[in-house]
Amino acid sequence: MINSSLSPILKILIVQALLVMSACSFLPPSYEKDDMFNTIENKYGIEVLISDDPGFFPREWLLPPISAKSSKLSQKQAKRFSGLLEKALSRYPFKVISENLNTIGLSKSLSFYDVGYGGTNSTSMVYLSSKGKKFGYSDDYLISIFHHEFSSILLRNHAFPKKKWLSNNPTDFEYKYENYGRKAGVEAIKHEKELLNGSDELYQKGFLTQYSVSDFEEDFNMYSATILTNPNEFKAQMNKYEAIKRKFNIWLDFYNSIDDSFTDTSIFGQ
Repeated sequence: MINSSLSPILKILIVQALLVMSACSFLPPSYEKDDMFNTIENKYGIEVLISDDPGFFPREWLLPPISAKSSKLSQKQAKRFSGLLEKALSRYPFKVISENLNTIGLSKSLSFYDVGYGGTNSTSMVYLSSKGKKFGYSDDYLISIFHHEFSSILLRNHAFPKKKWLSNNPTDFEYKYENYGRKAGVEAIKHEKELLNGSDELYQKGFLTQYSVSDFEEDFNMYSATILTNPNEFKAQMNKYEAIKRKFNIWLDFYNSIDDSFTDTSIFGQ
């Protein structure tokens, strides 16, 4: 009860304060992310950002036409990511991570050019999003997105034999959205369905999914994501399709040129 001897103005201020306190009790609880990612940050020197942290997006990304948007990751998904990131990062020698990756950004959702994304990357930062397993964000999917996006950073930072890769594509083949540059993936998401599905026809031509035919980078990304997430499944596929095996050998030579610890044995085991 508010004391009737208080001034009208003070009464109003108290009522407003009570309303704010009441509203706050219905807001999603905030959480401290620092302890969740201490192991990763201390081991690799990587900064982990949550979408409401300052500097999550480069300023220019916030402006049209990119119009970057994100929503905050739940505490449950943040805790889940702490384990998944350690698993994903363990696939690389320390030097490869320390020389090519500075930051990982995590969010519930990502949107660029008014199109939803599972992940993306910038100069030395990988962005990942998760709404939870019940919405299709399985452990393997999230780990594969990390490898997919990090492979783009490696592709920019190291010399890749692109002509050799392209020579293994079918004669007269052209990637569907190659002319869109960095927006090739956007166009594929907008216009294609079941992007992550493969088929016998695609495999015979050396492509792992429908997304692979959108442009060269996505083709390469899908190899990195598949090989490093599910090596045994990929090996079975590679042994069945010669075109996939040829591209794998080019992929492996590239990763081996970055660090010679990448070998058949390190990828597939004995």
